[in-house]
Amino acid sequence: MQKDEVKHLTQQGDAHYKLRRLEEALSLYDQALSLGPTYAPAHSGKGYVRLRQEHYDEALSFYDQALSLDPTYAPAYKGKGDVFLNRKRFDEALSCYDQALCSNAHYALAYCGKSYTLVKLKRFDEALTAIDQALSLDPHNAFFYGNKGNVLCDLKRFNEALLAYDQAHTLDPHDVFIHYCKGDVLKELKRFNEALTAYGQALSLDPHNAFFYGNKGHVLKELKRYDEALAAYDQALSLDPHDAHTYNNKGDILRKLKHYDEALAAYDQTISLDPDYPLYALASHYKKSILNRVKVQGKAQKMPDRLLIGKESRFSVQKRPKRLE
Repeated sequence: MQKDEVKHLTQQGDAHYKLRRLEEALSLYDQALSLGPTYAPAHSGKGYVRLRQEHYDEALSFYDQALSLDPTYAPAYKGKGDVFLNRKRFDEALSCYDQALCSNAHYALAYCGKSYTLVKLKRFDEALTAIDQALSLDPHNAFFYGNKGNVLCDLKRFNEALLAYDQAHTLDPHDVFIHYCKGDVLKELKRFNEALTAYGQALSLDPHNAFFYGNKGHVLKELKRYDEALAAYDQALSLDPHDAHTYNNKGDILRKLKHYDEALAAYDQTISLDPDYPLYALASHYKKSILNRVKVQGKAQKMPDRLLIGKESRFSVQKRPKRLE
């Protein structure tokens, strides 16, 4: 009877964890351990709560406790892999996922974590194999199809990536990141009107996401709908006023429209926010170009020699937002 109660409390904790009710989950795991202190799944469950809360050292200690009680408990190995992945210790993460799969060869989430880690190691073909293994075990998992689309994008196989995102969308039409990623692929394929639709769908689900507005602005720029692009960039900056990429993109639009004073102000914001990276040099270059064009070069401060002059579109794409399982 006591063993059944321990298992039941742990399962309740798991259910609350999946709903992101972390404190409730933690309380239930503690109740389980008060009755059965050697129950590995409850220790591992506490590890997952601490992982979600980004208390990585505590999470590792709970996973290690679970493994000391049951050295074959695959979810604890997988949890350790997640910790190392978040800490960018990719070789250790890969080893943990492999240990999880040695304990349970049918553990789809471990294959998914392994795939994500292999992407970080730029071993893209192996990453694709791993996510396909996850899908062979769980073929109705929209998250796995989304990750497969991301790997195919890294391999520049954009048409195949689009098919993966479409499959993910079929399984979960409310996953905002699928719409966002689909928009990125369509943009790469220069199918800009379709990309705009995809970003619009993402924004309908998450209207406060600066990344989505930033990429919407870039597509509108490609369509030469400059006023709408500026509105999208302004919306992005209202949500994230410290994004140097968006200020740089806004400056490019204003420069094209010959609104030079406003363009200079946007480039100044880029320079102040990005003092050590290539955007600084790019914005400095275009700022100097504007000052020369309006014949006020005498007012320009001397620009650094480390100018990076390349295609302005190189920095037009927003960074992909972080998405973790």
